[in-house]
Amino acid sequence: MLPGYEVFCTRDAYGLIRVLEDGPYRTLCFDSYGEQSAVDLTVPHRLVFDYTQAMILGLCFVERPRHVTLFGLGGGSLVNSLLRFSDSLRLRVVELRPAVVEVAHEWMGLERSDRLETIIDDARHYVESKPIRSDLLFVDLFDDEGALSFVYDEQFLLGCRGCLTPNGVLVLNLWEQHKGDHPSARRALWEVFGDGCVFCPLENGNLIAYAVNQGPIVLNHRRLVAKARPLVYKLDINLNQCLSRLREA
Repeated sequence: MLPGYEVFCTRDAYGLIRVLEDGPYRTLCFDSYGEQSAVDLTVPHRLVFDYTQAMILGLCFVERPRHVTLFGLGGGSLVNSLLRFSDSLRLRVVELRPAVVEVAHEWMGLERSDRLETIIDDARHYVESKPIRSDLLFVDLFDDEGALSFVYDEQFLLGCRGCLTPNGVLVLNLWEQHKGDHPSARRALWEVFGDGCVFCPLENGNLIAYAVNQGPIVLNHRRLVAKARPLVYKLDINLNQCLSRLREA
C-alpha cells in the first residue's frame, strides 16, 4: 500500500494514471499502483528516489554537456533537476503518453521552460528517425516487472548509441524486480559499448548503467567526487552512497 491519498486520477489508451499525495510528497502511479515517480513539491528539483540520484551522476561522465535527451518522462523529476543544474542545458523528452506529460506539468511540479522540448513518440521509433545527437541520453522505461525488455535489446542499444555525440553517455535504469544484477542487459551493453560501461547497483535492487560512446572508461573516484560537488550543491542531494557503489564492468 502506497502512502497518501489520491488527488487525481485519469485514464488514457494505456491505462490508469494516478497521483497520490502525502504531506509535501506526490507520487505518480500507473495501473498497478507501483511508484513511477515522486516529487517533494517544496523542493521540486531535489531527486527523491535513490535511482534517480544515481542516474543524475551521468553528468559526471560528460564534459560540458549542452543537449540532453530523456526516454520516459514519469513525473519529470530528472527534467527539473537538469534544468536547475545548468541554465545552458537544452532538453528533449520522448514520452509515449500525452496524458503523462499533462499530469507531470499540472500535478507533479514539472517546470515549463523554453529549454524543454517534448516529443510524443515510442522510443523505439525515435531512435530509428536519426534524431539530433545528444551529450547525454537517459533511458528510464519500466513497468512493474522491471525495465521494458526492448531496453536491453542490442538493436535498440545500437539506436541509442546513434543518438549520442562522439563523447556522449547513455544512462540506463535497469531495474529488474529488485534483483540488482541483470546479466542479460550487461551482456547486451558489452556487445554494443564494450569496455565503455560502468554500473551502480543500489540497495533497493535498481541497477544503473552508464555507457560511454567512445570507451574505454576507467573509474577515478577522486575525480568523480570533485565533479559531483556542483550536483550536490545545486540539487541539494547527497551522492556519497551512489559514488561509492560505482563499479566497472
